[in-house]
Amino acid sequence: MRLPRLGDGPVQARAGLEYMFRPSVIAVVGASRDPAKWGRRILEYTGRAGFSGTLYGVNPGVADLNVPRVTTVAALSDIGQPIDLAVLARPASTTAELMDECAALARVSNDHGLVTPGRSRV
Repeated sequence: MRLPRLGDGPVQARAGLEYMFRPSVIAVVGASRDPAKWGRRILEYTGRAGFSGTLYGVNPGVADLNVPRVTTVAALSDIGQPIDLAVLARPASTTAELMDECAALARVSNDHGLVTPGRSRV
């Protein structure tokens, strides 16, 4: 079954936006144990806001993020189900590579991703 994409028409576009605005599976890439980092804040705030779906924290260097209701994985490829929304909380220099990984894995439903502002070094 093909999921609706933006541009498929008004009814399909609304259905497609459901994945972004009402996701059931969210992956936060760049999740951290450090409470000052965006990846950690997003995980904590999402949980506190009453998100009832499945929440993954993605970080290859952390075995357990120690956040309630968050499953910690090392890579997007370790998530065994489609992801409705991928939040990329990584440096700007890694964004293109992460977007390519999401596309290659075909894990992100409907091509929805959210990129948090990050510092870029030139």
